[in-house]
Amino acid sequence: MSEPSIIERDPPAAAAVSTGMSPITAVPRTVVRSGPATASQEGLWLLHHAVEQRYVYNCPFAFRLHGALDVRAAEDAFAALIQRHESLRSVFASIDGQLVQTVRAQSSFALARVDLSERAPAQAESALAQLAEANSMQVFDLERGPLMRATLVRLAADAHVLLIALHHIVFDEWSNDIFIEEFGSLYAICARHGDVADCAPPPLQFIDHAVRQRAAEGTPARQRQLAYWRRKLAGAARPVILPADRQPDAEHPDFRGAHEHFTLDAANRDALETIARREYSPPVAVLIAALALTLHRYTRERDLNLGYLVSGRLMPETESMMGLCVNSLVMRVDLRGDPSFVELLRRVRDLAFEAYSNQEVAFQQVVRELNPTREADGHPLFRTCVNYHPAARRALAMGEALRTEPLTVPDVAQFELLLDAHPNGDGCIECHLEYRTAMFDAATVRRFARHYCNLLANCLRAPDEPVSRADMLTRDEQQRLLHAWNDTARDYDLQARPTDLLAALARATPDHDAIVFGGRRIGYAEFDRLTDGVAAFLQQRGVGAETMVGLCADASIDMIVGMFGILKAGAAYLALPPEDPPERLAYMLGDARPSFVLTQARHAPRFAAYAMPLACLDRDAAHFAAAGKPDAAQQRDPQRLAYLMYTSGSTGKPKAVAIAWASLLNHVASFREASGLRAADRCMLFSSYAFDGSVEEIYAPLLTGATLVIHPERPIPIDTLESLVVEHRLTFLDFTAGYWNVWLELLLACRRQIPEPVRQVVIGGEMIRANQLRGWDRVDRGGEVQLLITYGPTESTVIATAMPYRRSGANDASAPVDGYLGRPLGNLAVHVLDDGLRPVPIGAVGDVYIAGPNLARGYVGAPALTAERFMPDPHAATPGGRMYRTGDLARRLADGTLQYQGRADNQVKFRGFRIEPGEIDRTLALFPHAQAAVTTIAAAPNGDPTLVAFVMPEGGHELDADAIRRFVGGKLPAYMVPERIEVLRTFPVKASGKTDLAKLVEQLAWSGAAAAMPVLAATPALAPAPATEHDPQAAACADEIAAIFTGLLKRGSILPQDNFFKVGGHSLLALQALSHIRQSQGVQIPMKEFYLTPTAAGLAEIVARLKQGGAGGPEAARKAPTISRIRRTPSTTTP
Repeated sequence: MSEPSIIERDPPAAAAVSTGMSPITAVPRTVVRSGPATASQEGLWLLHHAVEQRYVYNCPFAFRLHGALDVRAAEDAFAALIQRHESLRSVFASIDGQLVQTVRAQSSFALARVDLSERAPAQAESALAQLAEANSMQVFDLERGPLMRATLVRLAADAHVLLIALHHIVFDEWSNDIFIEEFGSLYAICARHGDVADCAPPPLQFIDHAVRQRAAEGTPARQRQLAYWRRKLAGAARPVILPADRQPDAEHPDFRGAHEHFTLDAANRDALETIARREYSPPVAVLIAALALTLHRYTRERDLNLGYLVSGRLMPETESMMGLCVNSLVMRVDLRGDPSFVELLRRVRDLAFEAYSNQEVAFQQVVRELNPTREADGHPLFRTCVNYHPAARRALAMGEALRTEPLTVPDVAQFELLLDAHPNGDGCIECHLEYRTAMFDAATVRRFARHYCNLLANCLRAPDEPVSRADMLTRDEQQRLLHAWNDTARDYDLQARPTDLLAALARATPDHDAIVFGGRRIGYAEFDRLTDGVAAFLQQRGVGAETMVGLCADASIDMIVGMFGILKAGAAYLALPPEDPPERLAYMLGDARPSFVLTQARHAPRFAAYAMPLACLDRDAAHFAAAGKPDAAQQRDPQRLAYLMYTSGSTGKPKAVAIAWASLLNHVASFREASGLRAADRCMLFSSYAFDGSVEEIYAPLLTGATLVIHPERPIPIDTLESLVVEHRLTFLDFTAGYWNVWLELLLACRRQIPEPVRQVVIGGEMIRANQLRGWDRVDRGGEVQLLITYGPTESTVIATAMPYRRSGANDASAPVDGYLGRPLGNLAVHVLDDGLRPVPIGAVGDVYIAGPNLARGYVGAPALTAERFMPDPHAATPGGRMYRTGDLARRLADGTLQYQGRADNQVKFRGFRIEPGEIDRTLALFPHAQAAVTTIAAAPNGDPTLVAFVMPEGGHELDADAIRRFVGGKLPAYMVPERIEVLRTFPVKASGKTDLAKLVEQLAWSGAAAAMPVLAATPALAPAPATEHDPQAAACADEIAAIFTGLLKRGSILPQDNFFKVGGHSLLALQALSHIRQSQGVQIPMKEFYLTPTAAGLAEIVARLKQGGAGGPEAARKAPTISRIRRTPSTTTP
């Protein structure tokens, strides 16, 4: 029974054979002999015992047998095969910490027999399927054996099925070919002669190979190979996989699989082999290059680790051995620089030959050496693999009396995705994509296979062209992605002035409540009249088209009247929140240069140092009333500026987004359509008017004819929301996803439903997770309350997409997923594009671009940045269209819904606010003796996001985190003040020299005790001892607040001196803490004070001062000498 040579079967292995390798020698034979397991077997042993689903390492296969079968001959053939190959009689045990394989003299294997011939054909096939699944899934006992089983199923006198399974620890794909050829030959001999006369076992067995493998491990040659893998894989990114349809259960991974079959036709095979010969490359390198390119198109990653399975049989003596020799090589493919396909192939070819030359090191040893981060359900170092057979598959031949055909058995997927390829007899290449059904739908893998074929064919057609130019989508796919799913044309009136809608409502429903604030309510006629006065007053002072008017007011009727009055004058408003620090106010005034300021009397002193005209909305009300009506003959210009909104900037300075009238009107109309907002609704203002969400919360109701309720307390305490809903009969709630999540947790904890008469809730600002939606299903009054998930940046006038969430049943296949964004709003288009601005396929990750009338005019005073982010739309139906590059990443699901996938840059969405960490970093670096700083989002132990800053001091200096927080709080809005600040001596760096944020976050210690990282101790001299140490009443209050912290954080006792944010708290929990403090102490502490004094002891001092009549206010209560020269106002904004 001769075997094909290594050169015929595995040319790469042949190329790697070293003449210096020591020969394999036979271990002395004994009745029962033992020896070491190989490193590969040891790794598989550990994996077998580490996973619940141990069937994953079974190797099942099956054949249909047509014709007269000699059952005795089949049993004798199995017996002879088992005697020939010691691996089939081996068992494994750990002895003194070492894995040992023992070869038994005899095996307990017996061919099982099942007769289904008496059953109806359909019933027999159903029973056969169950037997095949049991054969695939039944777990082997590695210590007791046998590690092979077989079942012969009789369907008729001339129809049988042979089910076989072996454990991978004694079997691999090469072994499969040996098994099929030898079993077929042995059966034919037994059927013809009755027995096997001459069937001597091979002179060398697998255990001999294992002894040699272990003996070579410490040699210099093996150490050189190990050093190669250390060097090659240093700094490798997390393994990349095809974006999954479902996130796997990490605690209980499901390895059940399926496969998608496809064929590379003869023309493509010829082209593949031609370019391989021309480039002196193995054909598999062409397949790997195309697979890496397809994965890049789906994931955007350019540093990709792919696995490649090689036989591991580097010496001729191993050719006839049955056993686990296969090895996995890691191919780290570099796609940087937009190479041609030829250049990419050369890179992969060189990688392949390097890997072949260093393949004596078992993959398990590479993993042990590198110790990468492991996931319970994921393969280390790579999660997509290639298996290539240069020759056609072996067929089972059992003599002339029997015809055999392979039978598909239930798949077990060791890898998330495996490309298995081999030439067939028709001049084509047969391919199978094996995948895990728990992660991928069949349609997803089918689509990926089609794109792989398209991309490979186009690259082979033009191999010298840059790979970025190779198409993989059909024209029909491009049409659907670019146009069909962006068919949102609406006939909204965008030529009107926003205030024209208000005037029409004043005539139609003059007495209908427009705004309710405290004990005051105004109807639409009065609202229109008040805005007339402000508009006329401003016009009489030269305010008009394109004039910027600053607006600094607390949430009130004054604030809303000021907004609409500015618009009615033809001008634009600039939000100047009273709670912003003086430095930020000064920056915005200097940058936007408003020609006039509207404010309230209590905030007027903030502008005393600025030479600009000013009026107070409250104090000067009589002047507004006397001003009469504004000039109504203004030109209707849809592109006239409506407002400026400052957002966090990556340069360290906030940038001003300019929104026009038409954008505002399109947003109101499209939002009204998506949300079902109507005039009968009663809404509440939740956001600060400095946050773009307020545009939606204010203009949508007031230009629809609904009622807007304004609550004086900012932020609105979660525990008062239900009473506010009932008191004001609120029907429509629109707030950030962070606020919604806190409310949802409260409802779930109290086992309460959403109070009536709420009928619609709109959320946005950050990613919504599936578990949150499942929680929503439990509180939405049986589906009576509708939930609308929205998405969009400030540059697209608040939002660009929306998705009505439909609650799912227990067995609903469309169960919620993380990151729903929905579909484009009216008149908008949302594209998901690659680096070449072409659409990416369904399921692939790409950059999000938004087009349509909602787009901002640009950034004020930043033409270069405007040109960079607002670019010509190559997919616009009419020339001249623009699109905005959001920096967000997303993908389209099969139904066209968009799903969020993260950021392409460092920007983050946190508690509904857009934050550029670079702006925080630059502010932190201004702190005396701060050398460097980096800010990021980290997950607390309960999974909640926390804004964390790391600060490195200059050599020899010590910094106090609380002092840094107070410093930053005087320069940035409250939502940008890090909740936790860690002072570190050094920052870990990547191989590239950049700060390794992941390692910083990994080392965070979520406790009040000293972290296990080099955190510098706080300097006691920077802060006085808390007064609570000497005041029993204050101490008791501090203990109560510490108890509140403990209850919210669900952890061990928290001390009064513990920093809330250092022990796992974050801003949403801080909101709840403030609500509890308000209930227990009867005072409301502003959110910003919590940020600056985040300890129970410090807050107790503020409580004491507030109870004494607010002498000095919270500011004085802190008594922090390091900030005594910084002027502040109480916060009215919360993240």
